[in-house]
Amino acid sequence: MLFRSNLSRQLAAMGARIIFHAVSGGRKGDEWSEVAWRYHESNLRMRARAARCWIVTVDNSYPTDTPCSAPSGVLDPEGNWVLRTDPLGERLFVHAIEL
Repeated sequence: MLFRSNLSRQLAAMGARIIFHAVSGGRKGDEWSEVAWRYHESNLRMRARAARCWIVTVDNSYPTDTPCSAPSGVLDPEGNWVLRTDPLGERLFVHAIEL
């Protein structure tokens, strides 16, 4: 098996069409939290597009008064957000994915 440079592409090569991604990042709500957010968002979008897979991603919401460290929602195989949650507090979401 040919191993790719990242796990999402490896999973796609093995036949994955949806990747469920859980994050439990640390955060402080400072300037570097903003930098980390932009990094995680760009990284998720590029990985979804490179793998041509849906990615469903969630971050922990504790403490609820500080924004999450990474976005939560659903990315399509083109790397576009089809659903995004608010970055503050606990959220529930549902999105139908047709394969």
